Amino acid sequence: MYEVDKLNNVKALQLFCSYAFKHHLPKKGYRDLSIHIVQYADGLPLALKGLGSLLFRKEVKDWKSELRKLEQVPDMEITNVLKISYDELDDTQKMIFLDIACFLKGKNMEAVTTILDGSEFNAESGINALVDRCFIAISKDKMIEMHDLLTQMGKEIVYKECPNEPLREADYGDIWMFIKY
Repeated sequence: MYEVDKLNNVKALQLFCSYAFKHHLPKKGYRDLSIHIVQYADGLPLALKGLGSLLFRKEVKDWKSELRKLEQVPDMEITNVLKISYDELDDTQKMIFLDIACFLKGKNMEAVTTILDGSEFNAESGINALVDRCFIAISKDKMIEMHDLLTQMGKEIVYKECPNEPLREADYGDIWMFIKY
């Protein structure tokens, strides 16, 4: 089993704030909420990034609402926290996330954009939203990266929503070969 390294409280708060405020300290009026969320995330970097991105530019009332949602998760598991961030995506962003998680992780950004645009998604906007919310990253060599826990969560969502339909990686494989050559 993969063991996630946890951050101490100071580093966890700095990481969370860098995503929630684009600064290393909480904004005035958000300090106590920030500390509470950081304690809830238990030093897990991916949860801190995801929660910070989710709360970026939101008002205190929205933070309190998200915190209530988090507190309803009985045993904090990182995938449950990430699922809350996933639920906040719009339908197109969710579809793009699931396609990347199941088929397109590690592929070239330009090719992925071409594939997704072919599915009538506004790929650039959706990909930018996923980057902003820390669901994916774009490497220096323009490859789409996704944390393994997010990939796992995406595949679990697909399995739950379509239990009788196998993932059709072959479909994307055929498209990928066409674009590649």
